[in-house]
Amino acid sequence: KKYGKNSEAYHDALDAIKVSRVSFSKEFEDFRQLPKYTHVPLAVIHPSPIKRMAKPRRPEPEFEVEASPSRIQHRPGRKYEIPESLMRPPVEISGSKRRRPKSS
Repeated sequence: KKYGKNSEAYHDALDAIKVSRVSFSKEFEDFRQLPKYTHVPLAVIHPSPIKRMAKPRRPEPEFEVEASPSRIQHRPGRKYEIPESLMRPPVEISGSKRRRPKSS
């Protein structure tokens, strides 16, 4: 008989298998059966060595500069017209002027 994975009968069968496996299982104290030290030099427990952190080194610059000559043509006879707004910054004209305190 095949069970669907979502059916109750399927889950009941799984529970029955788990119960039977648990009922036959025995608990062994394996840690008591192991020898205390299997290798003589390892019998002495040394403190764990402390690894000192290496100071970070500044990486050496490893880069290549690739450039090609550009053709800049100078035209001395050409005049550029610079707008007035770039030559003189705009002046703020306000109705109230700041008065300096009179020195007495």
